[in-house]
Amino acid sequence: ILAAERRGMPTLVRIGYGYQNVIGHSQKFLVAGAQGIILPQCECADDVHKIVDAVKFPPIGKRGLAGERWN
Repeated sequence: ILAAERRGMPTLVRIGYGYQNVIGHSQKFLVAGAQGIILPQCECADDVHKIVDAVKFPPIGKRGLAGERWN
């Protein structure tokens, strides 16, 4: 993520759908500086709504404002 940022490139992170805690991994990468998430093989609209709700700030989602960024 840092290498892409320093070169002015967009930072998208692909998260494998096999993870048991997709929401936790999504939040971790966003806190680390990723600008977006790619989630392949997401077949259910309910799963998409849960992830969007977890990674978007209010009023769209429920993501909190506290967090860290490791540089």
